[in-house]
Amino acid sequence: MFKNRRINPSAPARSMSGRLQRGVSLIEVLVAMTVLAIGLLGMAALLGNAMQFNQGSQARTQAVLLSNDMAERVRANRPNRAAYTMVVAVDDMNCDPSWAPDVSLTVAQNDLAEWFNSVACNLPGGFAEVDVTNNTLSIAVGWTDTTGANVVDEEIFVMSFEI
Repeated sequence: MFKNRRINPSAPARSMSGRLQRGVSLIEVLVAMTVLAIGLLGMAALLGNAMQFNQGSQARTQAVLLSNDMAERVRANRPNRAAYTMVVAVDDMNCDPSWAPDVSLTVAQNDLAEWFNSVACNLPGGFAEVDVTNNTLSIAVGWTDTTGANVVDEEIFVMSFEI
C-alpha cells in the first residue's frame, strides 16, 4: 500500500553507518590540537636556542671588536709597544662605568686601563691578555658563555699579528 519513497530522488540514501561516525569530528579535533601543541613546543624550544646562540654571537663580536681596538691602540703608539704587555686575571676585572684617564699615567697605561675596563664591562666574566714580543702583538680576550642547563663554557678569542 505505502511505497517507500524518497522526497528528493537525487539525495543519497541514508544508512545506519552514519550513526557510527558521530565522534569522528571530535577525535580529529583532538588529534589536530595535539599536533599543534607539539609544534608550538618545538617552536618555543627553537626560540630559546636562538636566543642563547645570539648571546654567544654577541659576545664573540664584542671580543673581536675589543681585540681590534687594542691592536689600533698599539699601532698608534708603536714606539712604546713594549709597554702594552699585560695580563689581568678574571678576579681582577671590574667594570667601572665612570672610568676616566689618569693624567699621571703614560698613554700606554691609560690605553690598557681603559681597554681592560671595556673588556670587563662588555663581556660576561671577561678577561684579557696583551703580549708584545719583538714585533708580534698577541691579544687574547675571553669570557664565560652559559650554554644552558647551568653549564658554563670559557670562550677565548686570540688574535696575533706582526706590527
